[in-house]
Amino acid sequence: MEVVQPMRSVEKLESMETVLRKRSERNWFLLVMGIEVRRQDRKEEAFSDQCEAAAEGGLIEIGTHRLRNTFGYHFYNCYKDFVLLKDSVPSISRRYIAINEDILNEVVGGFNFSNI
Repeated sequence: MEVVQPMRSVEKLESMETVLRKRSERNWFLLVMGIEVRRQDRKEEAFSDQCEAAAEGGLIEIGTHRLRNTFGYHFYNCYKDFVLLKDSVPSISRRYIAINEDILNEVVGGFNFSNI
């Protein structure tokens, strides 16, 4: 399974939301709820709109997988709870939302030998 990085920048997400909301309440809603559209033509239209809004907001590599990943990342950062995400194995959830990389970068970035 390819690890997809979540969209970490709240500012860029908010920018994308603003662009989508101006264009289409439906597509904005789909972004916020992270659900897929059943009809293929609507799905492609929504995806195209999300890609354009993401580009205007400074984001690249957008997709439904990344949106679910992003929801999990921000939900965990807010509540620090994998149980509410309904994942059976927290270690898989941490890998899925790239939380291990974030924690590692934070710890290593703050490391200083003078703190020993």
